Amino acid sequence: GSKGTIKLHDPWIPGKDKGPSDATLTITVDGKVTVDVVDDPRMLYTFEAEMASTAIAEGRLEPEAPAMSWADSLGNNLALDAWRAEVGYETIRDKIKTNKPLKRVLPQGLPVIPRVKVGGLELSQLVMGCDNKNGLAEGALIWDAYYEAGGRTFDTAFVYGGGRHEKVFGDWLKARRLGGKVEVIAKGGHSPYCLPGALKPQLMMSFERLGVASVPLYIIHRDNTDLPVAKFVEALNRLIEDDLIGAYGLSNWSAARFAEAQAYAKKEGLVPPLVLNNNLSLAELVNPVWAGCLGANTPEALKLLRKGTAALSWSSQARGYFLPKEVRGSLPKEIGPDAAFDSKENRERRKRAQKLAKAKGTTTNNVALAWLLSQDFPALALIGPRTVGELTSTLGALSVELTAGERDWLNLEREKP
Repeated sequence: GSKGTIKLHDPWIPGKDKGPSDATLTITVDGKVTVDVVDDPRMLYTFEAEMASTAIAEGRLEPEAPAMSWADSLGNNLALDAWRAEVGYETIRDKIKTNKPLKRVLPQGLPVIPRVKVGGLELSQLVMGCDNKNGLAEGALIWDAYYEAGGRTFDTAFVYGGGRHEKVFGDWLKARRLGGKVEVIAKGGHSPYCLPGALKPQLMMSFERLGVASVPLYIIHRDNTDLPVAKFVEALNRLIEDDLIGAYGLSNWSAARFAEAQAYAKKEGLVPPLVLNNNLSLAELVNPVWAGCLGANTPEALKLLRKGTAALSWSSQARGYFLPKEVRGSLPKEIGPDAAFDSKENRERRKRAQKLAKAKGTTTNNVALAWLLSQDFPALALIGPRTVGELTSTLGALSVELTAGERDWLNLEREKP
């Protein structure tokens, strides 16, 4: 029941730029005053550097108490985020006019994201997903790092964050003045509004959020098998005729329905679908996390793709199925990689990827992503890193070279690499 106050006498942070880091604190508890003097000749951040260096040297991931743990730091930030959201407070990193890119985000020496020809388009082979950033300060760091690595292609969708995520990405485009300098892939027509008549109204709303007037590639987010493919092909061609989109793709469509759409477009002299946007990873999709989703690591879909159709894969790294076991379990069990991808065949694929990774001096996860990137048809991987560290590790896959024999052996299509 005691009440107390602490008064820091210095009007600035002592030792922030140089030593000494002295401070005098007056502590009042129930009217009793105690004065404590904390002094040290060194710069304030010397303590952090020494503690971090000691922890690293001892092989630990974080220092011992009373230093801040990762959980403590994250908890503080989550509490601050909740407070800022409640009171509507914005920092300079949240505002378009004052959010400026850092000079360098990524470590030096990383590979540059290559460009791939997809029909008449040229896109980045690693495509940045924009479905998990709730504010400009959060998204800018990852998107700046991706841009720094040579990435120029971003994937958005009408339903992401109830529209909020498109708006946040649009704010970043405006803050960086990147209109016309990057490619935006837009998606719409998610169930239950996977209807030909809903595509254009949704697209126009997406344009308003993004601050653009057209996109080079538009993708239907789901299929509606109650309707003939002709209705969708005709509606998408009208969007091309209106100069709203340059080309289109189909997401979570079966190989048979996709081929039917191609055939109808050819028969009627219309533009056919350019991209199959299903899951395509070294692990075959067993149990989709989201209803209505389909995989493309099947004989039927691979046959379609090998005839020249381009693949844009979501969950291209199988939700972490090829990560070490202790990391793989970081997601809730019901939506984790094992729930979606675990099977006898996929365990064998992972075993082979581990063996090849050891031989090539890389990670199993990088081998799995390299499998997708090494296909003999245009294959783009949609990635969704939440930290710069995750993006950095993903870029390592660009340095992994696979022969056709290794690629097919990994996918159980041959007995020896």
